[in-house]
Amino acid sequence: MGEAIVLRAMYYYVLTCSFGDVPFYTENVGSLGALEKIAKLGRMPAGETRKKLIAELQEYVPHLPQARTADVPQNRISAPIAYMLIGKMALWEKDYTTCTNAMEEIRKIYGQLTQYSLTDTYFRNKNTGESIFEVQYIWSAAGLKRQRTLPVSSRPPRPPARAPTMA
Repeated sequence: MGEAIVLRAMYYYVLTCSFGDVPFYTENVGSLGALEKIAKLGRMPAGETRKKLIAELQEYVPHLPQARTADVPQNRISAPIAYMLIGKMALWEKDYTTCTNAMEEIRKIYGQLTQYSLTDTYFRNKNTGESIFEVQYIWSAAGLKRQRTLPVSSRPPRPPARAPTMA
C-alpha cells in the first residue's frame, strides 16, 4: 500500500508542477458509476492537492523500509523517496519546516555525502548506494525496448529563458 501511495504522489507531483490545478481523486475506478463520477470532477487547487499528498505520505512513510534503496531487496520503494516527495511538495507550498524535517530523515538513512564516491555516478551504474529512486527496464526479445542511452528525467520542463528586450 505504501508503494502505491508513493507512486500516486509522484505522479500528482509531476501533474501539479506541470499543470497547476488538476482533478484529484482517491476512489477506486472499478465500476462505470465510479468512472462517470470521476469524469465530472473539476480541478482541485494544486496547493490543496499537495497538502493532502504530504499528509498521506507522512502517514505511510513509517511503514516503508527505513533503508537506502540499494539495501532493499529488488530495490523496491523505500522511505527516502517518500521523504523526498514530501520535501519537494512542501517547498512548493513554502512549508520549510516540513521540508527540513523530511530532508533530515533522508540524511539519517543515507548519512554524510562524503561517504559516496564521485566515480560511481555514471548513468551506466544502476542502483548505487546513494540512489534514492530509479526505474529500471527489463529487456527481452518480445518485451521492452530501450529508446535512449541516458535516463530521462521525470521533472517538468523548465520554461525557456526570455531574451532581453531593448528599451
